[in-house]
Amino acid sequence: MELVYNNNFELTGNSEAITNILKAIKLLEGRDFRVALISGEIGTQKRTVANILHRHSARHNSPLMSIDCASSSGPWLESAVDPDSSGSVLNNVNGILCLRNIEFLSLKAQGSLLRHLERSIQKSEGMSVIGLTTVDLKRSVKEGKFLLEPFETLSRFHIHMPPLRDRMGDLSALSKKMLKEIGMRFNTKMTQIEPEVMEICSKHNWPGNLRELCGMLEQVALHYPQEQTFRPDFIPHYLYAGTPNKVIQVSTDMKLPRQGVVLEELERSLLKQALEQMLGNQSRAARLLGISRFALRYRMEKYGLFPKTKEEIFAAASDEWKE
Repeated sequence: MELVYNNNFELTGNSEAITNILKAIKLLEGRDFRVALISGEIGTQKRTVANILHRHSARHNSPLMSIDCASSSGPWLESAVDPDSSGSVLNNVNGILCLRNIEFLSLKAQGSLLRHLERSIQKSEGMSVIGLTTVDLKRSVKEGKFLLEPFETLSRFHIHMPPLRDRMGDLSALSKKMLKEIGMRFNTKMTQIEPEVMEICSKHNWPGNLRELCGMLEQVALHYPQEQTFRPDFIPHYLYAGTPNKVIQVSTDMKLPRQGVVLEELERSLLKQALEQMLGNQSRAARLLGISRFALRYRMEKYGLFPKTKEEIFAAASDEWKE
């Protein structure tokens, strides 16, 4: 169990989804709410919303405590949420308890929690409870994994956090805010983002949501600590995986000549052609070859294919045309 102190976490964006969530949060402002349920995929800022609810509630001067039901031991957790147990955290503090991954509560623990919720609502006293979940609890109820009564009680105030792929209009604002925070933590200078970067990022599915976005931005900012602008050259190769491209797929059943080939010469030739076609742009050459920029640089050093000037590349292309 951890004690969560007040922080400056905020929701960023002006998409319809975030606007509606902020309106819902406003409904509880200054109120002594008893229950809340926040659902959504991993990395969708569920804990941020829990913090905001606490900070703007009538209990903002009382502690916000947090338990991760997925990592807590069974017997201890069952005792912790049992209002009739001497070891229950529900009877210790008149604050708010945040139960993360509430879907991992055993059926016994769910029954104990329900007793507390019913008493708390009837008497308007005792610890308030916020449940966080990454699953569809309604489906869990149908599957017999979660009890109907605690689900319905928690759902009296329910906020569903949308995945990042459903709020792409917030991508630019989120990225710039994260870069600013990363710069403050690691003393990096990157604060601006080129439009092409945002266009490519908007085509990615972001299965890790904001957590994945922050990790990507942190990686880029640390790799280029003196750069002020996030350019397309810096984009990690995996972000191109979901974007359409015009590369022609070469048949993999190509026959090996009887006299054989020098594999390194073939690889060197393909690298050289990719660099020339992309006018020395290593990120785009790497994309053309289906490898990462770091893998491309390794092979460039291996074969001595160091970047050329654009004039040299144009001259080489002109010579080939004359032939």
